[in-house]
Amino acid sequence: MRNYGKILDTALHIKEKYNDGWELSKGVYLKGYKIMPMNIYDEKRHCSLMSIAKIFQYFRDSGFNKIKYDDEKIFYTTLKIAKRRLFYTSLIGTQPFFIDNITNLLWKYFGYEAMAKNIIFFNGKKSFADYIIERLDCGCPLILSMFFGTYSRHTINIIGYKLYNRGEESKLYLNVDDNWSYREKYIDTSNFFTIKSPIFEICDPLYRIR
Repeated sequence: MRNYGKILDTALHIKEKYNDGWELSKGVYLKGYKIMPMNIYDEKRHCSLMSIAKIFQYFRDSGFNKIKYDDEKIFYTTLKIAKRRLFYTSLIGTQPFFIDNITNLLWKYFGYEAMAKNIIFFNGKKSFADYIIERLDCGCPLILSMFFGTYSRHTINIIGYKLYNRGEESKLYLNVDDNWSYREKYIDTSNFFTIKSPIFEICDPLYRIR
């Protein structure tokens, strides 16, 4: 499954690819999240750091008032922490399995007893969809790293979803900030957890807080 992303119109996409009869049953978008491209900063291969920084911008604007930095300072603080622990280099960027480590260091830096966690879905598509929907319904964005296809070797943020139904069938589209533009886009998850699935990792940036 190579072209699962960069979808702008989910209603048009589902009709063209899966025919008629689909109805939007539920949708969520995280209001207050700011979409920005990663090229506003001059670093290289910094998609993961950009995703983490924008998550903390969102939390700041959602009431985490210990985070007093502006957008730029949040990004460069993320960069500094990642570089110091060798979780980021301009040559290779950040390996996805370090994303929760960097996020946890930022929580500590800002004075919160919170924990991020990389999530592996052993039970397939249903557990994945259920988790995504539950977390976004609670107002928590998620960090998604893809290893091939539309977003090959790239990290993006999940900031909403649209769930379509047709009888017993369902299709989940993820609303994403892909770090490449100021415009929200969607991912079709239909072939996730199949032989055509892109390999990916999810980081829940607010898995637990005290």
